[in-house]
Amino acid sequence: MNKTTFLEYNFKCPMCGAKLLLRDSKKGQFIGCSQFGPSKCEFNAPMEEYFDMTPPEKRV
Repeated sequence: MNKTTFLEYNFKCPMCGAKLLLRDSKKGQFIGCSQFGPSKCEFNAPMEEYFDMTPPEKRV
């Protein structure tokens, strides 16, 4: 996946209600609001924080 590839999810932004996108950066993938930008929504989160990436057998 390159920096310009976006994978749209059916999840809503917790701040504004817009769709969330999977985005690429130099630091790795993250979830960001589709309305991200100056004077718009500022929501973004690392994949691991937004989705529980722990294997089911290791969840408490």
